[in-house]
Amino acid sequence: MPTPESPFHRSRTATAATAAFVAFAAGALCPACDDGARARNEVEAPDFGTGGSGGASTGGTTGGTSTGGTTGGAGGAGQLDATLTTDASTPRADAAVGGAGGEPTADTGPAGGALSDAGPPAPDASEGPPEVCNGEDEDGDGLIDEGVANLCGGCGGLPPEGCQSWRVDMTQTAADAQTLNPNRLVGLQGSVTSTVERDIEGGRCLFQRSLGPTPDAHVGIVTLTTPLRSLMQVPVYDGLSHSIRYDASPESGPVQLFADGQTIQVQAGGGQLVGGFDGTLPAPLRITGLGDGELQGAIDVLRGARAEPVTVHWAAGAGGDDGALRFFVGGSRSQFNRGGIYRGITYYQLDAQLVDDGALEVGPALSRFMLADSSIWVYLRRENVRRIILGPHAVELSAASRAELRASGNLEAQDPPSFDILAPSPDVRRLTPGEPFEVRWSEPPGDGPLVVSLVYGDADGAETNYVACEVGDPSAGRLVLPGEATLGWPDAPDATRLLSVRRDLATVDLPGPDRGRITYSFSLMLALEP
Repeated sequence: MPTPESPFHRSRTATAATAAFVAFAAGALCPACDDGARARNEVEAPDFGTGGSGGASTGGTTGGTSTGGTTGGAGGAGQLDATLTTDASTPRADAAVGGAGGEPTADTGPAGGALSDAGPPAPDASEGPPEVCNGEDEDGDGLIDEGVANLCGGCGGLPPEGCQSWRVDMTQTAADAQTLNPNRLVGLQGSVTSTVERDIEGGRCLFQRSLGPTPDAHVGIVTLTTPLRSLMQVPVYDGLSHSIRYDASPESGPVQLFADGQTIQVQAGGGQLVGGFDGTLPAPLRITGLGDGELQGAIDVLRGARAEPVTVHWAAGAGGDDGALRFFVGGSRSQFNRGGIYRGITYYQLDAQLVDDGALEVGPALSRFMLADSSIWVYLRRENVRRIILGPHAVELSAASRAELRASGNLEAQDPPSFDILAPSPDVRRLTPGEPFEVRWSEPPGDGPLVVSLVYGDADGAETNYVACEVGDPSAGRLVLPGEATLGWPDAPDATRLLSVRRDLATVDLPGPDRGRITYSFSLMLALEP
């Protein structure tokens, strides 16, 4: 498995799995997507259509193409709302979004989920005892089982049928009287059938394969119980997209599931692949005390529209079961779009762990590239998280209170790209399956990693393959992927075939004692031919 020094060891938990890898490989970010777009068991990879909501579609269809029935993104069930650094385990994303609180438009995902990593810098390993794969945080760095769990967040190698990562995301938002949507609670975050990491000439690559879930690949009926109410979640299999979703039974509108400090019990009967579980966690303290206009002020600073810092205030917690505090920023701007085939996106992402002292100064130093017309999502989130290990599989329980603000941006820009894909030509876009595949690019700006990736698979998500290679010397402008990277290349017109070249442009760290790093990146995405 990847080590903490590996380019594929990403942040926050070890739950990378399929959805995480799609966001990492394809560079799919949806910083302002609605929770529902991430809770319908869809991987949010870039959508090259106009107005598609999630999925790895190249045709702009609503709902996109589910790859393996996974979910991703920040805020919904199966959330992947972190970023991509070399120290963690949720993915980054890179795409523009359509409007405040809107869905991914001709770009994102993970709907995206994001989502993969500008996460908090990892503390020195010497600060605590070594991690053991058990769902606990032995070294006290806020990460669970980093470096020791498998790609699903479970323990041990992958069984022949693969592993699954599930998430029960109970996020109540301050803007709507602390309610949540009961149809957006349980999601399959990712599934992995096989994974191999190896060196090739000029880079290090991760090869991963996923199969869509069968009708029985769920965790059974899930029941959530608090002193306020009980909610039942029932699995539903969609044979067209090979995906599993969970619906409330009986149907219900938004409800309040918990109040501050209440105990939440989550029980599941288990399915064919993943066994049942019974876990509890305390509800976190509600986010209150935000000053009027402070989140908008932070957005103005981050977009470069405000020259002076703004301080975001909130009612501080007392620690313990009050929950850990996170500050998330996701922003993106479409740089160009050539016929829905070739697209460039600049984006930035921050997933910070804050000291819960009631104040955070957001200064102009964070607005490195002054993306004044970018789409953006900013939130404060106080959460309690528990990881349940079920052999090679894992379930993450998250109870959270969130205060947020979103703003739309320019989706129609046609600016010159920061750099270009030279081969394959955007006019030809072909490769020979099973033969070495040369990718060339012009001189890229920035001083961070450059990642070349492929995502391809059946249109219905029954099988998806991922290849992501971090290039040793981006200035070389060339990487040849081995023939095995394109074995099983799909020939159906509506299949998923996406090449991405992503360059990290710059990073800026939050001042201590808060821990977080905002990363600015540029991604080129090219839809390939059969």
